[in-house]
Amino acid sequence: MSHTRSSKVVMVTVDHQKKLYEHLEAASKLLKPDIPENANIVIKPNLNSLEGPQTGLTTDVQTVDALIRLLNEKHSPERIAVVESDTWCRTAEEVFFRLGYEKLPKKYENVELINLTKAKKLKVCLPHPKHFKFLWIAKTFLECDYYITAPTLRTLFPTRISCALKNQFGTISSRYKAKYHPYLDNMLANLNLLIRPDLCLVDGLIGYDGNPIPTGLLVLSNDPVANDTVVAKMIGLSPRRIGHIVLSESLGVGSMGDVQVFLDGEEIVNLDGVIQRFSQTNELLYFASEFGYLLIRSGDRLRSLGQSIIARVVTSVGPLKKYSKREILRMLFDRQAWKSFLSMSKEMQEGQTAT
Repeated sequence: MSHTRSSKVVMVTVDHQKKLYEHLEAASKLLKPDIPENANIVIKPNLNSLEGPQTGLTTDVQTVDALIRLLNEKHSPERIAVVESDTWCRTAEEVFFRLGYEKLPKKYENVELINLTKAKKLKVCLPHPKHFKFLWIAKTFLECDYYITAPTLRTLFPTRISCALKNQFGTISSRYKAKYHPYLDNMLANLNLLIRPDLCLVDGLIGYDGNPIPTGLLVLSNDPVANDTVVAKMIGLSPRRIGHIVLSESLGVGSMGDVQVFLDGEEIVNLDGVIQRFSQTNELLYFASEFGYLLIRSGDRLRSLGQSIIARVVTSVGPLKKYSKREILRMLFDRQAWKSFLSMSKEMQEGQTAT
């Protein structure tokens, strides 16, 4: 997967859904994505819900269909994998069936649907870890030649926006992803470093800010950071206040500045004529959630510190496995045992000082 340095964001107004292919083709000609011939391509739509695209929550299968047609006609890929992972409330197979994605392999011989939760995985170390050191990543991403993320246009609590960068969260193979939420900014930046999208296609025909909003836009970009920066501004948000965008830029995923922006074929300097303000996440709720996640992170640090102390003690006095649970409890509440431990600790410190 390549890292194109010249960041472009191309927006096209879709006046009729039947013209999706024509609009996508025009945007692609302007963006000029570097798609290799006979490639192994992966497409990750946003299918986090069983609700249809009319809600603004999920990527319309017609948008993905138009993308696959364009890829087949212009670049002759050997294989196209449309992927999604399970969540706690639904499986990938259920959402593929409910939202009509199951028709794609029947229509195109080189297309297959892949459940990332069931696919073969590799243990991959995170480039800049904070709490989690590694993730299990589906080999599908690590073996592909070109990766396309196809998110929707949404505001989301607590990340404020869900677009190209946030769509990577669905690449995590685990069905239960809630444990990553307190570390979401860091996790998203790391994911986008590991499996950086080569192309972003935002299905903005209908946006979502708690309710569906007809927006009538497709957004195409070769830079997920630039993409989300422009989209955030377009819906009235400040990208500099969105943690995962800022952190992704700082880690080298993409650029928030010096971005070429096009609307319906014309380069534009500002977004004044495009801005369609969405209802922003309630600030009180946002900061309340951030405080809650701060407490969780602090608790995790304290637990890690406690485990380190226990490991140090066990290493010093020998394994506790030879004691029964009752004996361990008795020692915890035995004054003489504590005196012996403190005396031994003092001797160890004096020995280290002498050394």
